[in-house]
Amino acid sequence: MVRHERPTLSGYVQDKIFISDKWELTPSLRYVRYGAADVTYVDMDTDEYTSVHIGSAHALTPSLNTQYAFDDKTSAYFGWSHVYRPIKVEDHWDPYDNVFSRLRDEKGDVWTLGMRRELSPKTTAAVNYDYTRMSNAVVSYPVWNEDYQEYAVGVNARELKKSFNVSVQHQFNKHLTLNANYSHAFDEYSAKNGLKFKSGLTVNEGNINSVINKLRPANVYIADLAYENRRLYTSLAATWYTGSNTTAYTSSRALILDLNVNYAVTDDMTVYASVTNLTNQAYQTLYTRYMGKNAWPQPGRAVIFGVKYKF
Repeated sequence: MVRHERPTLSGYVQDKIFISDKWELTPSLRYVRYGAADVTYVDMDTDEYTSVHIGSAHALTPSLNTQYAFDDKTSAYFGWSHVYRPIKVEDHWDPYDNVFSRLRDEKGDVWTLGMRRELSPKTTAAVNYDYTRMSNAVVSYPVWNEDYQEYAVGVNARELKKSFNVSVQHQFNKHLTLNANYSHAFDEYSAKNGLKFKSGLTVNEGNINSVINKLRPANVYIADLAYENRRLYTSLAATWYTGSNTTAYTSSRALILDLNVNYAVTDDMTVYASVTNLTNQAYQTLYTRYMGKNAWPQPGRAVIFGVKYKF
C-alpha cells in the first residue's frame, strides 16, 4: 500500500493568430508546478513503513499548431508540443527488489503532420503521421548495474514512437455513409546515461520492444456503415485487428462487429438498441507475462435496449 500527497499548480494560455484567410497559427504555453512530497510505502506482510522524499519540480511546456488551406478542397496541418510528466508513485519503488529507484521526470517532444483532401463532392480522405521522441522515458527494463555487476530493473530511457493513420469518408447517397480508418504504431526504446540494455531477450524474458510491438495488434482497421432515413438511424461498425503475436493471443487476428439502431418515436422520445460483439467473437487486445496467455479476454456479445425521453 502507498500513501502519497503532492500539491499541484498549473496554468495555461493560448492565442489564435490569423495570418491570412487561409493560414492560422495557434501558440500556447502551459506551466505546472509539483510540490515536494514524502511517499510512504507500507509492507502488507510486516506492516513496516518506508518513506522516500520527492523534491519539487516545475516546467514550462510550449506547443505550436498551424493549419493552412490550399483551396476549398485541400488543407494541411502541423503541430508540435513539448511534454513533461513527473514520475509516478509506482516509479519510485520496486516491490520485488525492495529498492528505491533513482529516476528522473519524463520529458520529450511530439510532432504531428497531416493533410485532408476532398476527392469528390461525396468522398473525403485524411492522413496524419505522429512522431514522439522522449528523451527521458520511464521504463521497467533489465539494464546493467556497474555497482552490483548485474542487470537491474527500472531506468530512464530514450523512446521513439511513430504512428500512422489514414481515414476515408464516402457518402453513397443522402441516407448511406461509410467511414473507414486504418492505424499502425511502432515503439522503440534505447538505454542512455552509459547503461546497456541486455541483448537477446525474448518476449517471455521481458524484452520491452518485443512486448510493445509484437504483443499487441500491429494493425487496426475500422469501418462504420451508417444509414439514416427520417426517424431511423442505424450503424454497423467493424473493427479488424491483425498482426497479433500468437505467443500471447489465441489468434493473430479478430473481426468484431457492433450494431446500433435508434428510432425517434416522437420529437421527445427515442428508442434504441445496441449489440456489441455481434458474432460473440473470442479475442484479446492485452497481454501480461505474469497472468499468461488469454488472461485478459474482451467482452463477449452484449445486448442493450433503452428509451431516451426529453422533458
